[in-house]
Amino acid sequence: MAASGILLIRGGIKKIKISTLPCLIKRTLFVCFGILFLFGAGEEISWGQRIFGFETPPAIREINGQDEFNVHNIDKGLFDRSLRYGIALASLVAFILFSTGIRKIWGVSMPGFLTILSLILCTVYQDAHLVDKPYWLAAVVCVFCIVYALWKKDRAKLGLGLTTLAIMGLVLMLHRYRAAELTSNSTPEVREWIFSLITFFYVRKILDDLPENQLQDLQDNSCFGK
Repeated sequence: MAASGILLIRGGIKKIKISTLPCLIKRTLFVCFGILFLFGAGEEISWGQRIFGFETPPAIREINGQDEFNVHNIDKGLFDRSLRYGIALASLVAFILFSTGIRKIWGVSMPGFLTILSLILCTVYQDAHLVDKPYWLAAVVCVFCIVYALWKKDRAKLGLGLTTLAIMGLVLMLHRYRAAELTSNSTPEVREWIFSLITFFYVRKILDDLPENQLQDLQDNSCFGK
């Protein structure tokens, strides 16, 4: 996540230089999302607590569920639900943009088919007792992806969609019949690590696709790109 944050901040400052309103908005969003990713990275390592070995202040220990120097464990349930719902909703929004042919907004590449399926699979790895609304929302998006592939007669996308659905079905069966065994091994940190990898490669794609020609960038900012 830290790498994604650094790339976004650097890309926003270095690559977006024209001082038009759309470019200023895009640059601001890049920097803000970059700071958000850096904050998330700091939270995940408890701001270096394990690295530097400093103690959690008593005031924070009293309200932190895991006695760690971070914010998200103060109400771990809220943050975990927010992440799971956020990933599932992101896959839905990304699919809507993809299926309607919107490939760029203000010159920024939207998630492609593989990114959407990756987000869907992010919702699979979670605690065994949490096969809930985000999981089913992601499953619905997966079915939409398959229908889209059938409609477009795209065998490659159809195969990827069916494989994703099969993995979701397998995990669901494991959760139903092997919940006790899975609980000890299922951890949100794995899902967050997978999500970090997806966002890193997506951020790289966004930055690679930004036009080098600033005039072209200005044209892309004027409308939705196909």
